[in-house]
Amino acid sequence: MTAPAEPETPLLPWLQQQATDTVTALSKGARWAVGLVARLGEGSRMLGPRLVAHLAAWVRCGQRHDLTGPAAYLGNGVRLAAIVASAYSAWRLVDRHHDVLWPGAAGWLLAAYNCHRTKGQWPALPKTPAKGADGAAPETSPGAPAEPPVVALVRALIGDDEGVHLGELYPAMRERLEGLAQAPDGQLRQLLTDHGLEVARTVRSRGVAGRSGIRRSALPPLPSPNGPLHKGSSPLSTDGDAGQSTPAESSGEQRRADGDTAESGGEHTTRIVLDPQNPAHWIVQR
Repeated sequence: MTAPAEPETPLLPWLQQQATDTVTALSKGARWAVGLVARLGEGSRMLGPRLVAHLAAWVRCGQRHDLTGPAAYLGNGVRLAAIVASAYSAWRLVDRHHDVLWPGAAGWLLAAYNCHRTKGQWPALPKTPAKGADGAAPETSPGAPAEPPVVALVRALIGDDEGVHLGELYPAMRERLEGLAQAPDGQLRQLLTDHGLEVARTVRSRGVAGRSGIRRSALPPLPSPNGPLHKGSSPLSTDGDAGQSTPAESSGEQRRADGDTAESGGEHTTRIVLDPQNPAHWIVQR
């Protein structure tokens, strides 16, 4: 008489399953660790130039545009001296107390991760005001409506010149306009086109001709604080008198003025005045 067979113990298959799950978890953890190290390395590579650009922009903001000569750059020198003194103090602190390297390394890794997460756009660069050709910030009247930042930047860069080259305009757009720090040339050119700024093949700027850019004539009229420009208004002809208009224009404006007065009960009158911001344009005031 044979003895009954003993049931197979489930211990071995359980151990095999546990070993398989452990290997899978370890491989996932290793891949995550490798990916984290790669992200931190890429973030550190982008963080260094970003910090240098941030410090350079902070030093440039110390310039006084209301002064001339060496006094205008006194703020830049003070800020540069503050950076040098801070770097020297940090080096002396690390040389005496090596334990501060641990929180410093943790802060750098956190900053590198944030820089990688924002694709190199952290920390944000400080905004610098647009400057004219003479280096001074353009003055705007308190009641004047604001024009689009793109148009205002192009107008400020042109200043009193005939135009601005794309080689100067594109870097300024990436630096001063929000969200365009990494924009390609094609996107910047399309942005100019969307705002009605036509790119010309040959533009003279800063005494240099034969390069693509934006001419002064492509700029739209400045917004008037007294009201919008009349649709039918046009630049004054250089052949006529700067203080007079032709009889046809005078009679047309008189008819429009009479019509406006009749419709509004005689409360409003229409007159044409010279735009104080742009002598090449006239404004119809009512």
